[in-house]
This record gives sequence, C-alpha cells and structure tokens, in this order.
Amino acid sequence: DAEFQRDGEEKVEAARRATREAAELQEEAARMSRSAARKLRSEGLSVTDVAAVMGISRGRVSQLMG
Repeated sequence: DAEFQRDGEEKVEAARRATREAAELQEEAARMSRSAARKLRSEGLSVTDVAAVMGISRGRVSQLMG
C-alpha cells in the first residue's frame, strides 16, 4: 500500500537524519573534550588529575592531548 510505503520511507529518512545529527553532536563533544583536557593540562594538572576531573581514563586523556 502506498501510504504504508510512504510512512516507511519517512521513518527511514528520519532515522538517517537522526544518525547524522548524532554524529555531528559526537564530533562537537570530542572537540569540547579535547579543549577541556588541553586547558586543564595547561593549568598544570597532571594527566591523572585531568582523567579524574573529566571522568575518563588516563589513556583517553593522552589520546585527547595527541
């Protein structure tokens, strides 16, 4: 039925749009995390302290600093 197909197509497009938006938000969150880690390190915090403040691993801090 055409209405059923149209509804399905709309749902697929909405899902694709949501996926794109989520990817954009993830990129922004990553930029913000990198900025925060760099700022904290520039203020003299150790990698261990930055990890504790940000709630991430020391390895992740190192990745963000890279």
